[in-house]
Amino acid sequence: MEVLLGDVVSAEVMPFDGGDMQNNQTYTNTTQGNGQVHGRLITDAPQARRLYYHPEYAFRTDRNHNAGAYWLEPWISGGKKDFVRDTYAELYRKEAGL
Repeated sequence: MEVLLGDVVSAEVMPFDGGDMQNNQTYTNTTQGNGQVHGRLITDAPQARRLYYHPEYAFRTDRNHNAGAYWLEPWISGGKKDFVRDTYAELYRKEAGL
């Protein structure tokens, strides 16, 4: 999940004014139980939902050049949809020495 967060930040897709939402209020959380691992990318900023679901807003692009609504869509259903799975598999193989 930390690699996903880093990829989202480097892709410059989140709306960015002072950077608080991206740099301080977005974090990862991982839990384990019943043989499963659950990873979450969480944005705890009060404005996140409003910004995410409203593409009609005029997003600044001087700080994050690709800023806009639906900023996680490339990793959910777009060109990067296999990023988490592939990255997890790569890191698992590395950790296991395979």
